[in-house]
Amino acid sequence: MGIFQSQQLSATTPETSADMELPESESVEFESNHVCRTQERISMSRQYHYQRSDNIEDIEDYRPGGYHPVELGDVIENQYEVMLKLGHGGFSTVWLVHDTSSERFLAMKIVMAEASEEAFETEKRLDEFEKSVNADQGFVGFSEARWWFQGPNGNHLAILSNWMGPSVAKFIEVTRLGTISPEYSLNGKVAQRLALQITQAVSSIHNRGIAHGDLTCSNVLLAINNLKLNNRSPREILNLVRGSSSMEQITRIDGKPNKPTAPDYVYEGEDMAIPLLPFWTGDVKVIDFGSSYPLDSPPADLQIPYSSCSPEYLLLQKVGKESDIWALGVLIYKLRSGKDLFAEVMGGDAEVIFQMEEVLGPIPYNKGPTVTTPERISGDADEAVTGFKPLLRELIDAIDDNHLLAHEDDGNRTRNGGGDSREEKAGEEGVLRTSQELPPQAQDHPGEEENVRPDPMLSTKKSGKEVQSTKISPWEAELLYDLLSGSLNYDVEKRLNADQMLRHPWFSMNFE
Repeated sequence: MGIFQSQQLSATTPETSADMELPESESVEFESNHVCRTQERISMSRQYHYQRSDNIEDIEDYRPGGYHPVELGDVIENQYEVMLKLGHGGFSTVWLVHDTSSERFLAMKIVMAEASEEAFETEKRLDEFEKSVNADQGFVGFSEARWWFQGPNGNHLAILSNWMGPSVAKFIEVTRLGTISPEYSLNGKVAQRLALQITQAVSSIHNRGIAHGDLTCSNVLLAINNLKLNNRSPREILNLVRGSSSMEQITRIDGKPNKPTAPDYVYEGEDMAIPLLPFWTGDVKVIDFGSSYPLDSPPADLQIPYSSCSPEYLLLQKVGKESDIWALGVLIYKLRSGKDLFAEVMGGDAEVIFQMEEVLGPIPYNKGPTVTTPERISGDADEAVTGFKPLLRELIDAIDDNHLLAHEDDGNRTRNGGGDSREEKAGEEGVLRTSQELPPQAQDHPGEEENVRPDPMLSTKKSGKEVQSTKISPWEAELLYDLLSGSLNYDVEKRLNADQMLRHPWFSMNFE
């Protein structure tokens, strides 16, 4: 049966047509309008003993209407052998499967039963978009096939896609940690290339009347050379990518068997960043359109981290394509610097609003008290703010790709807490945000236009070793500041759109 002792799972024939009919639930009733960040959980008492890992889906969601139980070695539709867990989201689990018919390795997302109807509508919305772009040349990740199947917890949508590499968020993380060869790590030139591709993807979807709704580094994946990987056997693939992710046995509190509604074992997603980077094509794909919406019918809520939320959404509950542009600006800063522009520490919108004003200046339509200045502490939001200098330019000027400094300094840095003066916060924040640099990139990606003012390459010595340091040049800093100021403009009427961003000279400057 394969390299695992496998269990057969029944499913209907995969379809790629948008004309699939939505099945009626045979055994489970639930609300279809489930995708809301603030939705209350279905009332139920705890069934399982607490899980140890935070990197595993909530096991209490193995219930009617919830996740479909999957274990390694399961064979879905007598064709797709489950090899490894790739990850999970709030409404799905994702698995690396081996298609025993085509001898390909693919990613299979299995959506929670109560979330499948809305996921299906999202997939249909993307069908017309997919027809209008060249999927091989674009930077949007589309599914290959989808189908419905009945499981013990209800009707589930299964979505089959190309296997892709790690997320940009993971790519930044392993670069900062210095756990990968400089040949595959991130620097200014690579950040520019990836930012350009992501902006092209956003332009493409906006021009076709769709907003992404959850644009973050976690929802952009590195494209990998599937042809090279498909030439390997399943065992070779496991030897290549299987690491130290953990598996947990779950047990019911009442002592009854887990099955059929839950598996006996649950798994962490496998961290494949390091082994897959040698297969990276140099391109990225924007994925996860579960929060996407038509531009002419925006939702009331967004499913996006506070750190990527626009101020007009946080303060005025306004949603539109401008929210994507704001998130894109936040993403580009992280790509170039390796650090979050607005970090979630305590996990609330007030924390992010404070950081916005610290970095970009007072928000004109923020009528509530903030801690940006003493004047704002008084609650008088209309009082003139004096003596305040936003930190964005300072943060950009401090960008440095030298990751060796990060290793020595990171352990001694902590984010400043509440109660410090703005001046103290500005000073500490400036040090903090420059203490985690990225190593240089030896891999060259041709194709950028060569125009003006290349970055200077500085040579420094540290611990007796010769180190190449690519401190951001004044010319690039000026261009990047102008680009981010346009995409992070508080006034949505003045905020750049994606097409305008693509014409910005930062995307065509030469890093050689």
